[in-house]
Amino acid sequence: MSEATSMAGRKIEAKQLNMRQIKTFISDLDPDAEPHIIDLVFDDPIPATAVAMATGLSLEELAGDFNQEEIRELLDKVKAVNSSFVGMMERIVKAGQLLDAN
Repeated sequence: MSEATSMAGRKIEAKQLNMRQIKTFISDLDPDAEPHIIDLVFDDPIPATAVAMATGLSLEELAGDFNQEEIRELLDKVKAVNSSFVGMMERIVKAGQLLDAN
């Protein structure tokens, strides 16, 4: 399952993450890491690292010459093909908020 978009004249394919990629994503989570520019600019449940995994783009490429509309469209495409992953991320964020509140 995938969806394609065009960004800065390039065709970018947003693919569904497989279980190994999701497991790697979870094991690589670092609460002390600096947030990526995409995570700062967009209030979105899918982080830049997952976008990179789903598209094959590097984090450096994602922080490059793409405009905000292109990134927004890419985020939407990645979310569309990764709805279960998005749900997991929303649950993780909610659990973190509940822990912070206590």
